[in-house]
This record gives sequence, structure tokens and C-alpha cells, in this order.
Amino acid sequence: MKHLYSWLGGVALLSLPLAAAQAQNVGIGTTQPTQKLDVDGNMRVRGLPGASLLQTDAEGNVVSGAASISGPLNPAPAGVVTGLNNPLVAVSGPLAVVLNRGAGTLSLYDVSNPAAPALRGTATGVSNGVEVAVSGTTAAVLIHSGAGYIQLFSLGGGAPTAVGSSIVPPAALSAVNGGIAMTGNRLYAAYDRAGAYGAFYVYDVSTPATPTLLNAAPTTNTGPTNSTGFFTPQTVAVAGNFAAVGHAYNGAAVLDVSNPAAVTVVGSAGSMSTGTYSGNDQPLALSTTTLCMLTVGTNTLSTYSLSATGVPTLRHTYTTAPTPVSVALSGNLAYVACRGGSALQVIDVSGGSAVLRGTAVLDAGTNNLALTPTLGLVANGSPSQSLQTFSINSARTVTVAPDGSLSSAPLATSTDYVQNQPLTTQTGSFNLSGNGALGGSLGLGTTAPVTRLDVRNTAAAALPASSGSAQSGGHYARFLGTSNAALDMGSNGTAGHWLQAGNTTNLGVRYPLLLNPNGGNVGIGTSGTTRLLELGSMSYGNPAMVRMGAGNGAGIGRAWELGVQVNSGNLADVSGENYDFAVRDATGNTTRLLIEYSTGNVGVGTSAPTSTLQVNGSVAVKVANNVAGNNSGTALGDNGYVGLSPATNADYYLLPSASSCPGRIYYIRNNSSSNTAYVGSSGGNIFEGGSANAAAVAGTSSYPLATSGATKTVTIISDGANWTLIKNGN
Repeated sequence: MKHLYSWLGGVALLSLPLAAAQAQNVGIGTTQPTQKLDVDGNMRVRGLPGASLLQTDAEGNVVSGAASISGPLNPAPAGVVTGLNNPLVAVSGPLAVVLNRGAGTLSLYDVSNPAAPALRGTATGVSNGVEVAVSGTTAAVLIHSGAGYIQLFSLGGGAPTAVGSSIVPPAALSAVNGGIAMTGNRLYAAYDRAGAYGAFYVYDVSTPATPTLLNAAPTTNTGPTNSTGFFTPQTVAVAGNFAAVGHAYNGAAVLDVSNPAAVTVVGSAGSMSTGTYSGNDQPLALSTTTLCMLTVGTNTLSTYSLSATGVPTLRHTYTTAPTPVSVALSGNLAYVACRGGSALQVIDVSGGSAVLRGTAVLDAGTNNLALTPTLGLVANGSPSQSLQTFSINSARTVTVAPDGSLSSAPLATSTDYVQNQPLTTQTGSFNLSGNGALGGSLGLGTTAPVTRLDVRNTAAAALPASSGSAQSGGHYARFLGTSNAALDMGSNGTAGHWLQAGNTTNLGVRYPLLLNPNGGNVGIGTSGTTRLLELGSMSYGNPAMVRMGAGNGAGIGRAWELGVQVNSGNLADVSGENYDFAVRDATGNTTRLLIEYSTGNVGVGTSAPTSTLQVNGSVAVKVANNVAGNNSGTALGDNGYVGLSPATNADYYLLPSASSCPGRIYYIRNNSSSNTAYVGSSGGNIFEGGSANAAAVAGTSSYPLATSGATKTVTIISDGANWTLIKNGN
């Protein structure tokens, strides 16, 4: 009993200064404690099993957890209260107060069972209430009536009871635009003043019936730059020795309230310019190290780090769901209620960038939210008119900061996000069974990613495997669909990167690779396309060629090229073909067809045509021989050479209309040695070109081809209107 008595005595001695001054810290092994309990040295807790993680339960007790981390992170819907009227909610421990602004009532709920909040009672006559705050068994309502005032309420087993006289703002101040917050026995209030700057006051409400003003000289230098105050204060948040006052200019001031009689401004956050008036509330959340602030008009959550003296420094910004209207902090997590998205977002604000860690669905018309360590409450106005409860932080992991401070963090889950890992090689594996999000870059095979997704392969470069089920060493990414159909990506080093669609169990089975199957242009070597497939551009300095090849794999095959040439180093063999369109035998290194871009000349078998059509080799035309005639005219069609075989001296052959085929040439021969063949025209006369003055033959549109002599074989050419005949003879 001696040891027990001494220990109890020690506790009693330690508790005396704590009771006298609650703000004091206790040090063991140090004379300068920085936390409520500061131990300079090791600490041992007996009775906990080994190889386990320390956790805090719902009441904040430190307990031994499992050897691995698991547990819920997303807010879990617990219960709902309906039939409210444009409500706001505030919570302290198991007590929640709901201000029904539309009905002018204040309701008290016991939320110790979140699944079934129990109504203890409702106070009426609370008209024109605009804000509500609660601490322990005392609630405060900011009333918008006249110059405005604050009414305190005592909370017990029934309806909230108004106590004492209302707290009226000091002379010339107004609570119409303002904010309130409560911690412990302190009430913090920001008041507006028409045509001048607002002010900040602190009250002792340990005896709610007789609140005491602690700072008779108000703090007024908390507003826009180059001013001594702020216009239109809207919100107040308090944590530890600091308070934050948000104003209608999209900014906030941070105040040191450690000495309520002499509150001082230590810094500002957000906009501090009088030209940024928004008219909106400035939702705030505050801890001793972090300030979170919402800008409703831009859907932005701005997070600031607070120095030891309270000076805010911007940590990062984050784009929330539409219309964020309320924010609250729980450890490193910011809970943001968004009216436009009907979403409660859980955002980790501890790192260099904000990370979305979970969401919950809200009823429509969200007004505000309030938190306890294990419970979230969201008040929703029209059309829902409800109060939703959510279970949060059911268990937390005990964490140790670099300076040795103990804190806690939410437990990770199988659907949690991988974040803030050191850029060193990690051992073991992890699995994401749910959705994931990265605010920065992801490196696979590298600790220094240079873009959003950076995949490195240290294996040897190689083309894709053509058989079996194991891909080559050049393989670095796979996209797998159903039925083992995969798209593999890889690298063959400087020879190029590759895509291969195939079957994962048999890489010898290949599948089609589709580009824009629903339509859309494809460009290669160009930054813009106007056609379904576009190769190169006017600024592309290399040949825009397509190579097509086929073979049997045993040395028999051919490769052909089609496209626009450029006489560059890799095609020096085609000198003189700059910007010409060419069809090349790439295997034989020979240009087979060329269209010269500057003249339009076409060369067949030559790369330098000097005529509109130049053929380096023989030319053949279509031949029709022994064509029979008749008395109505046999059409000669599109044949180049026509051999006629008339059966009688009356057989007749017919040219097409000269106007339908300008420039066409016919070579015509009468193969008969006994019958004359007659050639007529479907349009235009036939002129004999054998004399200096060509004239219509006998004034008719037909011409006889004799069985011998000069007119047995003729050449006939269309000039677009008539036919000209040239005698060739036998």
C-alpha cells in the first residue's frame, strides 16, 4: 500500500497546478514541456501484447490492435432525423443542438446512439437565429434581430432553457453580420459595425446566467491589408490558443487568444483586399497546427500550416465537389460538405498535396456539418430538411511525430489510397481493391517519375514474343480484357517501341488493333489532321512513306513504298525526287512510278519525266481483233487497236461521240480482203487529214475502209468536236 499511496500522492501533486491553470503543460525529464504531457525519454506501458499496433478507440483510450492495419475510413451512414426546417447543427460530446431557422426553434438531441438520435426537447421563440454553437451543457445562438444579440441556453434532460440576459454587442457594434464559437467555458464572438471595421470579443460563460466580457478593448485589426480592421465578419473557429475570423472578402485573420484580455492578430490567410467582396460566408475549420478555409465561388479548399505563434502559411489548395458550404477538421482529415454535389468529402490535408480519402452521399440542400472524434452530423435544408449522422474514426492508429509527440491517424483500409510513401524501394506487395487517386505522379520502376505516369523497364530491349505465354524482356505494360485478349506495350530500344494485341495464353494468336473504331482522324508525323489518315505535313522534314511488304519467311518476298519523297540522308538513293509522289520497289531500290510535284509530269520507269507522261519502256493498248459489223453500227468502245472483219460490203462500225472522248486515238484496220468496212461517228464529222485542206468526207459522217490501199489502215483522233482521220496504208 506504500507504493500505491505514494503514487496517488504524486498524482495529487501534479493535479494541483493543472486545476489552477488548465493551460499549463506537464514535463517529465524536461523543464520546458511543449505538450500537455511531455516525456523526455522512453515510456513503457505494461500489459499490452507484443507485435501489435497501438490504436485509439472511439473514446480516445489507447488500446492494442491487430498486427496489421484495417478498419473503416469512409463516413458510414448511421441515422437520419427528418421534418426539420432549414436547420443548422452544433455538437459537443453526446449532445447535438439543432437550430431550426425556418421554425424559430432550438432542439436538443442525444446522439450517443448515432443510429437513432433521441430528441430531448425543443425550445420555441428562437426567431431570427442565424448561427449556433455548443460546449458541454451550454449552447449559444446568434440572433439576427435589430442590432443582433447572442442568447445562451442551458442543456439538460429536456428542452434547451434560455438563461440570463441576452449578450448585446457593445455600443455601435452589430451581431447581424458576425460569427460565434465555443470551447470550454469561453464564447468567442465577431461583431460587425456599419460603415466601419468589425470587432472580436471573448466572454467567460462558466456561469451562463452571468456571462463576463474578458476583453473590454476589442480586437479590430483583423481585416484587409492596409486597414485597421475588417468589414463583414462572417465566421469564427477556435482551437487551443488560436482563433480564426472569416470575413466576406474571401479571407481570414488568425488571432492569439491565449490571453483573452489582450487578444492579438498574428496573421492572415486568403484574400485581404477590400476589392474581393463576395457576400458569402467564409467557412473555416481550425486546429492548433492547421487552418482550412473554403471559397464557395471557386469550389476551393485552402489549407494553411500554423507556426508555433499562429502565423499561417499556405500548404496547398484542392478543388472540391461543387458548392462547398461547411468544413470541419478531425486530426489530419478535413470533412467538407458540398451542397452542389450532395457529397461529404474526406480529404487528407497533412501532406504536400491534399488527397481525397473517402466520400459519403448527403441529402440535398446541405447547410453545415459538425464533428466529434467519432461522429459526423450534417444539417440539410430544403428540400430534405434533415439531420444525417455518420460514424467516423471508429478506431485510429497511434502515430509518433519526429519530435516524439504522440498523435493518431485514421486507420487505412483495403480501399484506402496509397500516399506519402518515401521515394525508396518498397518491399512486399500491396493491393487496391477499390478506387484509387493520386494527386501527383506515379513511378513504376522508378523513384523519380517525370510525368503523371512514368513506367521504366530495366530488362533487355526486345520485340514481342511470337509464341508461348511469357512475353519478352522488352514488355513493360499490359491491358487485359476478357477471354485472355490483351494489348501489350514494350520497347525494342532505339529500334522502336511496340504495341501487340494477342492472347495471353498463346502469344502466337494475334488480334486486330483498332484505332478510333468510332471514327476520327489519325495523324503520323503531323500535329493536326484533316483526313482519316494523314502522314507527315508541310513542316515534316522526312519522307512520308508507307512501306508494305510480304514474304514467305524464307527469303522470298518484296517490300514496296508509297508516299512523298524527301531527298534526305536515309533516302539518298532517290536523288532528284524531292517532294514528288513515288511508288518504289524498296527491295530492288527502284522507282517504278513518279509524279513530279513542280510540273505534274508522270514518269513510268523514270524518276525524271520531261513530258506530261513519259514511259521508259514499251506501251501497250487494248486490242480488239476480228470485230464483226452490222448494218446498224457496231460500237468500237474503248479499244486502242481494232481489227474489223466485215461480212458484207454494208457492214457498219460506230465511233463514240467525239465530244465524249477528246484526245482519244483509234488504230483501225480492215482485216477483210473482199469487203469494205464503213466507220461512222455517233457525234461529230470525220475529217480526212491526208490533204492540206481537210474536208468532210463526201459530206457524210462515215468513212469507207478499203480492202487494200491507203485507207485499209487508218488512225483516227478526237479533237473534242470531230474526228480527224490519218491514212496509214496497208
